[in-house]
Amino acid sequence: GLADVYFYCPGCKCNHGVWTFETGLNGAVWSFNEDFNKPTFTPSIKVEWNYKNKNFICHSIITDGKIAYQKDCTHKLAGQTIIMVDI
Repeated sequence: GLADVYFYCPGCKCNHGVWTFETGLNGAVWSFNEDFNKPTFTPSIKVEWNYKNKNFICHSIITDGKIAYQKDCTHKLAGQTIIMVDI
């Protein structure tokens, strides 16, 4: 089904969904502090996909409204922490 909460990812330039109430892909469910202004999700969020035979990874830890992109991200924000933007 559709995710419960979405956030805009500046690294991927699209929204990512997080399942917080019902089971998402691979049976995953994240805890959420229910603060839509400064969200915290645990555990980390890892999005992987293949497009035109190229693998893409976006792996982040979201704490108090900040996205900490992990070094395994394939986009230019890998290793950086940024403040979330409203969508």
